[in-house]
Amino acid sequence: MRSMGPATRTRWARCVRGVLAFGVLAGCDTITSDFQWLGQQISPPSPGEAATWAVDPTNPTLQREGLALIGDASFGGEEQYLKLYRVYVEESIDPLVKSAAILALARYGTTDDAFMIAKQLRSPNAQVRLAAAKGLQRIYQPKVEADLWRSLLLAEEEDSNIRVELALALGQYRSDAAFQALVAALDQPELSVNRAAEWSLWVMTAQSHGLNRPEWLRWYEATPVASRFTPPTDYLFLTYQRPFGWLASINPFGRRVWERPGLPTGLSDPGQRSTDDLRGASSPEPSSPSPPASSAPTVR
Repeated sequence: MRSMGPATRTRWARCVRGVLAFGVLAGCDTITSDFQWLGQQISPPSPGEAATWAVDPTNPTLQREGLALIGDASFGGEEQYLKLYRVYVEESIDPLVKSAAILALARYGTTDDAFMIAKQLRSPNAQVRLAAAKGLQRIYQPKVEADLWRSLLLAEEEDSNIRVELALALGQYRSDAAFQALVAALDQPELSVNRAAEWSLWVMTAQSHGLNRPEWLRWYEATPVASRFTPPTDYLFLTYQRPFGWLASINPFGRRVWERPGLPTGLSDPGQRSTDDLRGASSPEPSSPSPPASSAPTVR
C-alpha cells in the first residue's frame, strides 16, 4: 500500500474503520457454518480477528486469509467489505491478496464489478488471471464477454488451467461469438480445455456433439437462429465439494454445508432448471441469441 495516492489512502482509511467496526459486531454464531477454510482447526478466529487480518498492510499472508474468511462468510457482502474488496482489486500489489479480493467481490458484488474483474484478465500474474476467470463465472455481464473469448483464444501462452475457467465462464452467454470461441477451443491441445468448452456448449445449446468440431458447426448452420440457444438461466456456476473425512466427523467445528451451484449475479429466474435437468431435455426452450460482435471469432 506504500504506493497509494492521497485519494486511495483516504478510501483505505474509511474501509479499515468500517471493516473493524463491523467485524467486532458480527455474530460469533456464524463462525462454524461460514468459515469454510477452517474445517480442521479447533479454534477458528472470530469475525473481529478476521477483519483485523484483512486490513493488516504489514502481513500479506494474514490479509489474504482474512479476506478469504470474510469472503466465505454470510456477512461478507456487507457494504464496508465490498468497498474493501474493490480497493484491494484495484490497488493491492500482492497477487494472492488481489486474488482473494477478486473472488470475494465476484461472490458478493454487482454486475458493474465485472468490469473491474475483467481488467485483471490482463494481469501479468497468473494467479490473478485465474481468480478473474473464476470470478467472472459468478457475474453475468454481456459487456465483458469479449474479454473472455479474447483471453481464451488470443493469449497463445496462457496457462491451460486459466483457459479452462474462461471456457466455463463463456457458457453464460448466448451469442455467435461465444459459440464460435468455444468450438475453436475444442481444437486446443489440452483435453481439460476441450472438456470445459464441450460442457459450456452443452449448457448453452442442450446439444451433445462431444469434441467433434465439424459436427458442432454443421448443427449450428442447420439450426434456425431462434432455436440455437437455451435460456441463459440454464447456466449455473460450479462450486467445489468433497466428501467429509474422519477428522471432520469428530471436529465440532468441522460440520459444513457446501455452497451449491447457483445463478450468476445479473440473472434471475424463480423457475430455473438445474444444469443436470438439461440431460433429459429433448427440446430446450429457445431464446434469441445476442447479435454477433463485429470482431467475433469465426470457426470454419
